[in-house]
Amino acid sequence: MPLLLRTVSLIVGLSAAYNLHAQAPDLARDSAFFRKQVPEYQRWLDHTGMGRTLRIREVEADTLLKVYLQFQYNDPDSVQNAWETLKIAAERRQPQSLEALLFFRATGCFDVDRDHLSLRIYDTYDLDKNFCFKRKIYALDGRLTTDSTSKCRGFKKDYIPIHPGDLSKVRAGQKTPANAKRVSKAAVFEKTKTFFTKRYTTKTCPGRNVRTTFITDAPNLDDQELVVMNLCDEIIREEQPGLCAALHYFGHDCNWKKNEKITLRLTYRKNGDGFLLDLSVEGRYGAGPYETEGRRSYHDMETDFDAELSEYTKLLARELNLYLLEKL
Repeated sequence: MPLLLRTVSLIVGLSAAYNLHAQAPDLARDSAFFRKQVPEYQRWLDHTGMGRTLRIREVEADTLLKVYLQFQYNDPDSVQNAWETLKIAAERRQPQSLEALLFFRATGCFDVDRDHLSLRIYDTYDLDKNFCFKRKIYALDGRLTTDSTSKCRGFKKDYIPIHPGDLSKVRAGQKTPANAKRVSKAAVFEKTKTFFTKRYTTKTCPGRNVRTTFITDAPNLDDQELVVMNLCDEIIREEQPGLCAALHYFGHDCNWKKNEKITLRLTYRKNGDGFLLDLSVEGRYGAGPYETEGRRSYHDMETDFDAELSEYTKLLARELNLYLLEKL
């Protein structure tokens, strides 16, 4: 059987940080944290150029976190054109849909799992008016789902050109080729699970217990997600302060390096007789263990350590690609 060209593509920094305590549905207690993260999400929208078209309006938290976005335009014709233009530009530069791009960045920024997030985009928030444009993006049985209404109409003479901005900062998938025989999705995910398990269960961080948990690993889904907590020197490399050397000299344990929590997502897509894998890495960091500090004490690597996160994801993609070439 001839070898088939296969691609492992890379999406940098687009992912979700899943709360391992997702079983507890009371998100209202973290309302202050969610409101604090609103400027961070807007910062990302502006960073990618999408902030010229969309802005975050507000968040609401109860058993579900609802994130509301709105357009920078008021008339229906501009709203419809803005969305279509933005969608084409975004999907030309990376393999995820615009809906997935916005949704999974929200899971990372607000540190919630997909089952407890609803992203909503309306053309108007005036209760006296009817919606002509609506997108509700959420997870149903683990799969990303979109309920949509697009009935905006406008006179052609009112057409306003929309420039969604420079989406080049939404880092495009970097493709690395791999030749392989035909293999099933289940077989691919079995190998990637082995790769990640071996890579991260051997990680050590003095004074901390590194934890590895597969959040999404169902054979009927198209993605696999892994959360690794209590890492140090994995993405953010730093020296210990001088006092630590003195404490070590006298036999005391000392580790003041940042505590890292990373989420990795692999998304499987068929490509002829082969397939594509999209790898995304999202990172958060804090001063103490995530189990005790929680989401309110952790910060987003996407905006604070952009270069380090980008380089880490590229290296990880290359390692995974070489592993799959050997094992499949």
